[in-house]
Amino acid sequence: YEGFSHESSGRRKFRTNPGKGGSRWAAREGQDFVRNARAECVDYVGVHVWPDNWNYDGVDNQREYVESRVRDAATDVGNKPFVLEEFGYSVKDPDDTSQVYANEEGGRNAPVRDAYFSSAFDASLEAAKAGRLSGTLFWHWYDRGVGPGKYGVRSNDSTFKLIVEHAAAMNAITGAPRSCAA
Repeated sequence: YEGFSHESSGRRKFRTNPGKGGSRWAAREGQDFVRNARAECVDYVGVHVWPDNWNYDGVDNQREYVESRVRDAATDVGNKPFVLEEFGYSVKDPDDTSQVYANEEGGRNAPVRDAYFSSAFDASLEAAKAGRLSGTLFWHWYDRGVGPGKYGVRSNDSTFKLIVEHAAAMNAITGAPRSCAA
């Protein structure tokens, strides 16, 4: 469930679908974010964000998408927790040094991916501080040496440092413990 808006949702909502000015393919996926999220059997609201699959040309498109769905959930859905779930950015070509290069910890520095994660985390933190977002779930964590999945984040990648910082910031907002005792 990506969180797309159907064409019948109105121009403002439709225009925030992936693609410039509202994409026809996204509107035809059989989703209507607000209508679907209002269903009584839905306990929480979540969206996916895949900027490289959706042909975003920068982090601003992603941020606008996240902010619009947070806003729609808060104003049009009701009192349901909102989660930014299943988001990420691929490291498509491991030989493209503008996308990824080795770091001193044996992992990867991924400046383009880091920019997208930072953008998602910034929008999420603003929404969490306003009481409009309950959590974030990136896609996905690999053990070191596991892969070669293009979306995987390893603990020695530059992106993982952003994830750790974001988790600490979210914990500070929600009061969640940093660890759980067994």
